[in-house]
Amino acid sequence: MCSTTLERTAEGVAKALAPEHAGETRNKPVYVYSTPMSEKRMTEIVARVKGVEVEAFEVKRASVEEVTKGAYEALERGDRSKMFGFYIPFCFGEGYGGDFREQAWNEKSGLREMGEGEVEEMVRAWL
Repeated sequence: MCSTTLERTAEGVAKALAPEHAGETRNKPVYVYSTPMSEKRMTEIVARVKGVEVEAFEVKRASVEEVTKGAYEALERGDRSKMFGFYIPFCFGEGYGGDFREQAWNEKSGLREMGEGEVEEMVRAWL
């Protein structure tokens, strides 16, 4: 999956509206990102920043099928709290995913990907 900072989103909007790109971006989606990110990578970065072992974090694994099944079961009971489970297949299901780097306009518009050190510093500021 890709993650995007608010600043990168603003840069992407500005680049998309710039005269040199306005014609090709008019009425079309434009994707930009700051860095590829996964829960595993974020956990590793937080562990490094906090100076703890990754094993200090409890990791729960679930299949897309389990999450989706749970969402349907909850909905049948009238419980709408698991609705996000219907979104999971579009992020992690076979043939889907949140890695849209090939579609992104980063390279075309001169937006670079954040380096590991930059991501780590950003996380450090959050914590």
